[in-house]
Amino acid sequence: MLKIFIKKIDLTIFTKILSIVILSSIYIIYIYYRRKAIEYGYPPLEGAMDGLTHEGYGRILTNHLMNLNYYEYFRGNEDIFYTMPGLQYLLSLKNIVFGTNFNGVFLILIFFPVIIYFVINRLGFNERFSLFFIFLFILIKIPYLGFSYDHFARGALTIYPGTFSAFFFFISFLLLLNKKYFISGIFCSLMVFIRPNYFPIFFVFLLYHLYLYLISYNFKRLVLGIIGMSFLLLIPLHNLIYGNGNFVFFTSSAFISANLKVEFYEYFYFFRDDEIKRTIITHLLNWISTGERNNPFPYIVNSFLIFNLIFFTFIMIKKNNEYTLLFSLFALSQQFVLLFYSNTERYAYFPWLLVLISNLLIFKNYYKLFFFKKINIKILK
Repeated sequence: MLKIFIKKIDLTIFTKILSIVILSSIYIIYIYYRRKAIEYGYPPLEGAMDGLTHEGYGRILTNHLMNLNYYEYFRGNEDIFYTMPGLQYLLSLKNIVFGTNFNGVFLILIFFPVIIYFVINRLGFNERFSLFFIFLFILIKIPYLGFSYDHFARGALTIYPGTFSAFFFFISFLLLLNKKYFISGIFCSLMVFIRPNYFPIFFVFLLYHLYLYLISYNFKRLVLGIIGMSFLLLIPLHNLIYGNGNFVFFTSSAFISANLKVEFYEYFYFFRDDEIKRTIITHLLNWISTGERNNPFPYIVNSFLIFNLIFFTFIMIKKNNEYTLLFSLFALSQQFVLLFYSNTERYAYFPWLLVLISNLLIFKNYYKLFFFKKINIKILK
């Protein structure tokens, strides 16, 4: 029986996964035992940090669930969501399964690089490059590119939503590549449920399902995808029911000044109002540098990557393959959000990681770098 089981396992893939898991585990242990260096120089979950609120809400929901108080559990501590809606529910389930400790978070963090490895490989990069990419992602820190496992790990250990939401995005995309449209849609909904700022990616996913239907007329696939994605409607439904008929699609904090730094209309007053001009210039400099204003490299590297991405996405659109275009639209949709909302440090890591991966796809397809293999994957038969 053991021989049969071993034959079914691709030992090469298993070895690579194991090596990634071991390396990420070692790094997590290193971070945890130096936890006073967690985000902003404070120990995790110290007072006045959002992570403490998220964890506290999660524990309250755990108590409601244990006491079978489903009304209060689904209420989620708020009649209309103000904090990140899905994170408190995720934490409550984590508490049920693992207890009130970090073990569930550790598990997600350990497999976070593994999921990215599979995504990179399925996008057409050979296994050697995919493994090299992930090893560098774990071992080095280039935060302005989002190329830093360290920053994603510290964000998760401080119970911020970005890492968890990014994890569900990569799972959703991997499931899409494997034609698991319904489950992919559910994970896409969870991504936004945990971090509503990532709704533009959700919207691109939706447009992609409509595109697949228009070129294939596969109604079953369209329905499966949309049903999975419709779980996102639980957010406005919650707000409508518990908020006494008040309709708020995501959260009531979406338009507060702490989050929304520049309003859409203000760009039209750029040349008319000096104060608005200064605000926008500061915001755009923060955007392109991810907050590293005194570091010249983000200005140079990120400007090139954005220009290259826009050029090949729109000017050379007819030469883009299916997944390069899709991933580029994911990246650009999140960059669009950063033009208005908080765009430095933890808010910037995931969007800029998408930009980096999109540019790698462009380099592979157009510049034919020697360590890439030709892309040969299709969703449509």
